[in-house]
Amino acid sequence: MRARAAVVLLAAVLAAGCGDDDGEGSADDPTTTTTSSSEDGSTANAAADQQAAEDAILVQSDMPADWVEDTDDDADDALDDADVASEAVLADCLGVDPAYVESDETDGEPTADSAFEFDVPEGSSGSLSVNSDVQVNATASEGEDVLAALTGEGAATCLREQSETYIEASGTEGVGAVSVEPAEFPAVGDQSAAFRMTAPFETDQGTVTFVTDFVVATKGRAIVSMQFTSSEPWAWDTAYEQELTELVLDRIPSDL
Repeated sequence: MRARAAVVLLAAVLAAGCGDDDGEGSADDPTTTTTSSSEDGSTANAAADQQAAEDAILVQSDMPADWVEDTDDDADDALDDADVASEAVLADCLGVDPAYVESDETDGEPTADSAFEFDVPEGSSGSLSVNSDVQVNATASEGEDVLAALTGEGAATCLREQSETYIEASGTEGVGAVSVEPAEFPAVGDQSAAFRMTAPFETDQGTVTFVTDFVVATKGRAIVSMQFTSSEPWAWDTAYEQELTELVLDRIPSDL
């Protein structure tokens, strides 16, 4: 069982994004330039925004030796009934526009993501993985609204309820009590929030507990979601999590 799927992909339901593009063209066509104007006067070029997202995410050369790209990552991108149900619960609990917690597959904003896993030595147990996701919104205010909700009282409870809804709706078995708590993490980007989710799973070898540190940060119109997952005997170091998060943020143009 892949760690990313096992712990419920929180990043998929936290990327901000709403509003329709004005003008001609399609963001799905990289050769077409689409420009959209917002109420606050900002202008977004869809092709350039897509490129900015792709340029920012983690790539193989960013990772140490013995880390491999998760080539099955795209298989997790399909939106299903469990995603829809958990998104609705999260939006209602946070008190935000449902569009702000839609998965990337439905909101249409320029986005890119990548996933890498530590190649655990043969004979060893446990796992380490990292996921990076960058979405560029039409306005900076969209990301600000998401961070306001995530830094508000009760956000961790909302994320736990979202996770429990996903687990129940997807029919996932063998999951124990999931806990989500605010995590101590240095401030990064323009605004940021961090949480730690702990999820025990019953396996043939006994209980395996997955720990996921989830970091969300904004920079200009971009919102960055990072997910760091581990199971014993491996564990993520906060300083290294910060290093990888800032690496992604630093690649986002300052004038975006």
